[in-house]
Amino acid sequence: MVPSLADLHGLYSQGFLEEDDLVRAESSDRWVPAGQMPALGGVRHRRREPGRFVLLVAAAVGVVAIVAGALRHVSPLLLILAVTLVSLSVFGLQRRGR
Repeated sequence: MVPSLADLHGLYSQGFLEEDDLVRAESSDRWVPAGQMPALGGVRHRRREPGRFVLLVAAAVGVVAIVAGALRHVSPLLLILAVTLVSLSVFGLQRRGR
């Protein structure tokens, strides 16, 4: 039992509650998945943002590395391989964190 909506919001935003965990308002008899609760709707979108941000940063780093390598005459194939390995590592860490 969670004492308030603010506490429920905090638990959901910190990842203690998942989208498919069942919750209900104190005045309701119906249980609904936390991801479908209107009061938690904005939290759901913010929780997904960091993963997208990490991927965008990794992609930007990759592009900069390729451009910098091309300007310094480093093998583009080696740079593409390095960027691919870094991207896969970031993706793997992101998936493991779920």
